[in-house]
Amino acid sequence: MLQKLTLCLFMLAMYQLGYSQITQQQLAKTFDELQALAALKGERCGAANTVVGDLDGDGDVDGIVQYVCTRHGGNMVVRTGWTVWINDGKQLKPVLNERGLIGTWPRAISNGVILARFDKHKPGDASCCPSIKIPKKYKLVLKKLVSIQWYEIEEIK
Repeated sequence: MLQKLTLCLFMLAMYQLGYSQITQQQLAKTFDELQALAALKGERCGAANTVVGDLDGDGDVDGIVQYVCTRHGGNMVVRTGWTVWINDGKQLKPVLNERGLIGTWPRAISNGVILARFDKHKPGDASCCPSIKIPKKYKLVLKKLVSIQWYEIEEIK
């Protein structure tokens, strides 16, 4: 695993991107080209959702890619995760690969805070359609995502 991460970081260093401002489409394309950062053996990962905004207060647009991974040749999702990308105005670098946020969707970045939503099933919900939506907030602290607030809201019908 360490060898794979080292190889991916080397590939990233060879492929460094310079952006002062990035778009969701650029971020998704970058992730898709470097999907080996998140993929495990036998998997293919792709960007499913992206959000951009300033995470570190430096005025440059950073971003989050929520990805999904499938087995090569298949279409069933086997796992999901988020990669957090920091932009220093010269390079766009992945600083975190977070796999522990299953069912949580990044929605926006505002004033350094990641606004997200956790979808939860109540008894009787179809597997496609969780009816409880729980807002979440995260902040990037020392290259880790820290939950800064959570609360449950009423069921959305």
